Amino acid sequence: MKRSLYILCLLLNITITTNAQNIKSIKIGKQIWMAENMKVIVPGSSCYNDDPMLGEKYGRLYTWDAAKTICPKGWRLPTEQ
Repeated sequence: MKRSLYILCLLLNITITTNAQNIKSIKIGKQIWMAENMKVIVPGSSCYNDDPMLGEKYGRLYTWDAAKTICPKGWRLPTEQ
């Protein structure tokens, strides 16, 4: 899986990096996106099927309001623009 992702990134000219906050990111064109889901436990978040193991592996699910509170400094939620 990792090798396939690496090859796909090479073909699409996508760069995956990790910054000082240990956030893996992907640069697509001029935009930088997080390459992994957040795992912050806050009110308004849950794990898929209420299974903590799935939350640890894949990240948590968030309501819109909860998601707005967990963006690390310098990051924001995407907009339609």
